[in-house]
Amino acid sequence: MNSPGKQQDRYTWNALGLMSSHRRITGSVESWRYTPRGLLAAHTDEEKRETRWQYTPEGRVAALTNGNGAQYRFSHDADGRLVREVRPDGLSCTFILDDSGYLTAIQTTGTQGGVRRETQQRDALGRLLRTENEHGQRTFSYNRLDQITAVTLTPTEAGQQQHRMQADTVRFEYDRSGWLTAEHAGNGSIRYQRDALGNPTDITLPDGQHLTHLYYGSGHLLQTALDGLTVSEYERDSLHRQIMRTQGQLATYSGYDDDGLLSWQRSLASGSAPVLPGQRPARQGCVTSRDYYWNNHGEVGTIDDGLRGSVVYSYDRSGYLTGRSGQMYDHDRYYYDKAGNLLDNEGQGAVMNNRLPGCGRDRYGYNEWGELTTRRDQQLEWNAQGQLTRVISGNTETHYGYDALGRRTRKATYGRHTGHTARSRTDFVWEGFRLLQENVQQQGWRTYLYDAEQPYTPVASVTGRGESRQVWYYHTDVTGTPQEVTAADGTLVWAGYIRGFGENAADISNSGAYFHQPLRLPGQYFDDETGLHYNLFRYYAPECGRFVSQDPIGLAGGINLYSYAPNPIKWMDPLGLHDILADTDIVCRGGACSADSFKNGSGVAADANGKLSGISTQAKPNAGLETLSQPFKHNQIGVATVADIEKAGGTITLDGKLNSSNGSMMMNHATVDGLTAEQAEKLFCPTQPNPVPVEQRGPKRGC
Repeated sequence: MNSPGKQQDRYTWNALGLMSSHRRITGSVESWRYTPRGLLAAHTDEEKRETRWQYTPEGRVAALTNGNGAQYRFSHDADGRLVREVRPDGLSCTFILDDSGYLTAIQTTGTQGGVRRETQQRDALGRLLRTENEHGQRTFSYNRLDQITAVTLTPTEAGQQQHRMQADTVRFEYDRSGWLTAEHAGNGSIRYQRDALGNPTDITLPDGQHLTHLYYGSGHLLQTALDGLTVSEYERDSLHRQIMRTQGQLATYSGYDDDGLLSWQRSLASGSAPVLPGQRPARQGCVTSRDYYWNNHGEVGTIDDGLRGSVVYSYDRSGYLTGRSGQMYDHDRYYYDKAGNLLDNEGQGAVMNNRLPGCGRDRYGYNEWGELTTRRDQQLEWNAQGQLTRVISGNTETHYGYDALGRRTRKATYGRHTGHTARSRTDFVWEGFRLLQENVQQQGWRTYLYDAEQPYTPVASVTGRGESRQVWYYHTDVTGTPQEVTAADGTLVWAGYIRGFGENAADISNSGAYFHQPLRLPGQYFDDETGLHYNLFRYYAPECGRFVSQDPIGLAGGINLYSYAPNPIKWMDPLGLHDILADTDIVCRGGACSADSFKNGSGVAADANGKLSGISTQAKPNAGLETLSQPFKHNQIGVATVADIEKAGGTITLDGKLNSSNGSMMMNHATVDGLTAEQAEKLFCPTQPNPVPVEQRGPKRGC
């Protein structure tokens, strides 16, 4: 098959029809070995990092060994259900099930013998009704369509006294069709009006402002306005890709190469000469400009930036980012052990327990649950939910609070010996799992607006009301990370120098004034009091390119529970729940899966060669058919493998798409691009029966 750059890759398959090797034109080889029963026994990447699986005689996974030789070990009951997991650092999880196979409790034993226990209660349909641990209880309510209508957090006395946890309820309202119409939370309510396709056309914010969206026939965004003030208007090509966006007195243009990859970006003053579709304007006179040069593996090789000069990226044969060199600041080199831990230097030994002992001059310490507790001069404290609740640093301490959904709703910094008056406080309002507003003490409210196709890419923020209202425009790179911010008149007010794993080395705007710009990698928020990035369900340390606590979804997020991504220029994790698909993982789509159904799918576009983009599917590492079929009400499910999709020339992206029906995150949503309708039909057909009982299936949306 041909990958980006028309590179020809070759695949071999064994007698069972299972992929056994993938050879790139460079000669590097990725390989898979299987047991005689067809179970995956080993995967070796192009850098000879090997992951191995061992099985019981019944075919259940007994051990998973990473590239360092460290093991996860698993135990099962007589019915083949997982009942215990022991991780490489010695932490263990025991899963207690009822007679129906539903999880009733998780008991986690730390490396020093401590125990955390979470109990779960479900109804006869298997819906989660309550969870409880030593610091709090959460309860869940549902409507007749099985949509969540309320989540309530009730802290225990220990949660209140030790972690300042507060009682909280988040409530949801829906219309008769199942679309989300309102979300009520502690910091205010959000209300939605929608068009016939379910697109939000009018969003009433907690402060009474109205955010309005105008779409054209296919459902693609045309204009965004706030309280009648047009913030941005959009132009698109025949594939509905964004090629122009107004940003105050500027217009930002984008162009794409023959493989559909972003090729260039330019921000020009509104009085500049018109830019024709496909025309790449000269850099002269641009406020911001970027040109992207991709290698044959679909990786960014060079970015030529009007402010930062040329930045060159290097990778190993498996796609791990190994270097970043530019005309500003030092050359960065990145070293890894065979489990993907980012190291200080090439000679550093393997981190067998994945608990990195430090980064540069910073030394790290952990509690028995694998949560970072010491960093620099900081002491970090965590609750039983795995949430960071307090950081002590010198003469200050900062407290963090969360709502019933686990979203951070407040942070406040105090002098340790000056009473209870906060030196600074910030409150947060969320739209689903995306930051909508923040109120910074003495600065006022700021509202964030995002790209319709990339839900964690900021477009603008708005501060003030009435005559004092100001709009600030974000200029992002190919990942959706802000690189510059301009005022409505086109003045540059902030420009960062973002290193390979998201650390901002400096403000290079020379504006002479401070501008509050906390947004970093997609979904991340910079905390100036710690230097960490808040990443919704976890915190991220940009200096070492990893999370500071283990993934709450466990191995579903990858074999290294601290890893962010091997290549942050290509991967992103806006929720802090890291997923990377293997070639053997399955991809599901609901319905007949005929060629016409793919062509006419919501949000699907076709290029001149008939290649489709925007095909909605469900995918998740190691997930089975039942898990991925649950969101579909269809009686039939189409199933393909990641390898088959890529072999046919397609790509698949785990994109964590916002669910327009209830405002939550569709955790397993994945978008397939680059297939013709006929190829898609061949891959996903014949369909098979949906294994999920009808009453347990989610509401049918799209697909």
